[in-house]
Amino acid sequence: MEKIRPKYYITTAIAYTSGKPHIGNTYEVVLADSIARFKRQQGYDVFFQTGTDEHGQKIELKAEEAGITPKEFVDNVSTEIFTVHRVNPSSPSPSL
Repeated sequence: MEKIRPKYYITTAIAYTSGKPHIGNTYEVVLADSIARFKRQQGYDVFFQTGTDEHGQKIELKAEEAGITPKEFVDNVSTEIFTVHRVNPSSPSPSL
């Protein structure tokens, strides 16, 4: 019979896609990942969530300035954010 592990949930604030990622975004994700890894070592079943905010007037304006659609703009910035953090955006529980 498998032992039931206690659950531990941790999340970060969502990163805004109106600009490139910065040290504040990265610091928060690295810190949350460190806590998640520590809790896993303690035997917790960890659920770690992070993401991006992909809407808003500022994004529409930035996309217009770049000469692309808002979706293209957000996809480009989101890809950069996930690359910096080495997060798989399709994973339900990303591990860095």
